[in-house]
Amino acid sequence: MPNTGACPFCALPDCRGAPCPTCQRPRSRLLDSITAPYVYEPHIAWLITRWKYEKQEHLAATAARLMRTASVGPPPYDVVLATPMHWWREFRRGFNQAEALRAALGLAGAGAIARASQPRLVRTRATRGQAGATRNQRHTQLRHAFAVRGCVRDLSVLLIDDVCTTGATANAMVTVLREAGAREVHLWCLARTPTRSPAS
Repeated sequence: MPNTGACPFCALPDCRGAPCPTCQRPRSRLLDSITAPYVYEPHIAWLITRWKYEKQEHLAATAARLMRTASVGPPPYDVVLATPMHWWREFRRGFNQAEALRAALGLAGAGAIARASQPRLVRTRATRGQAGATRNQRHTQLRHAFAVRGCVRDLSVLLIDDVCTTGATANAMVTVLREAGAREVHLWCLARTPTRSPAS
């Protein structure tokens, strides 16, 4: 289902196009924007479950096609980074779905940034799975879980992920990116949950 009427800042569905209560407080916004063209509902959940947990890697192309053909796309950016997984979890799953999505979208950083100097995000420690965790649990689990490798100072960073639930993962990443000097941080994902409660 298209995510029409979403909050213009965090893409929370069913906001009639107005800022949600949280985003009405500008100081509460860590990300500059979240773009999620679809609502996380049974059809999208079916796709993501088979893609991530049944290792149907080819579905990254389907997710990318859905994002590319949506009415809204990402804002301008200098560098694009996929949400990283801890190496052990990626080893067990066999792939990082966010990186697969970034590759399927064909996104790369601005031409002014040499490929050899492309910055990246890394997962510095393993955390429990986010599925089923409360909002507070998600934020606690992800504290100090990411680090920046390379220079993002004065750059506009676009983060890629499959779904945004509470925003805890994105907020943890944006925190380290801001500390590293990023000028702007945006998130582009396939879907947004209709509430701030966990969905996947």
